[in-house]
Amino acid sequence: MVVGLVLLSAVNGAAGARVLHGLLRDFLKKHEKESKKKFISEQAFRSALSRLKKQGIVESAGWGLWRMTAKGKTLVKNNAEKRKAYERTRMASQEKKDTIVIFDVPELRRTLRDYLRSELVALGYEQLQKSVWIGGGPLPEAFMGFVKEKKLTETMHIFTIAKKGTVLK
Repeated sequence: MVVGLVLLSAVNGAAGARVLHGLLRDFLKKHEKESKKKFISEQAFRSALSRLKKQGIVESAGWGLWRMTAKGKTLVKNNAEKRKAYERTRMASQEKKDTIVIFDVPELRRTLRDYLRSELVALGYEQLQKSVWIGGGPLPEAFMGFVKEKKLTETMHIFTIAKKGTVLK
């Protein structure tokens, strides 16, 4: 569920973040039954807001008002498109298991390897072994772009199963 909120407060800086955090907390308490996620602390909220500002995703409009930048809007749009593509692949993974993904990401890149696994889970793939996954293909362009961007093409192999039942019973 994506919730868009326009949050206003009468003061800027840490006090403004405190007010925004309180408003968000109150909103989530009202919708507690819908969301099972735990609420973050005020300090974590301020840190997240600060990181978003440093990344150019949000900007302060003064007096405690925050708005999304053009970069932030593009990021949200791209993320929505990625979710739709992932959902299509997840649905295909429920219907057929015709794609095998095998990768060997070195221990030095453990964070990347863990992220890769979480992406495969999001795509509806099932783990056969630590680095062997099966699901429905084809894989979305967003995923393949991620693989190319992180230079994983040499450590990853993707196979399409053309014929099932090749092992004699």
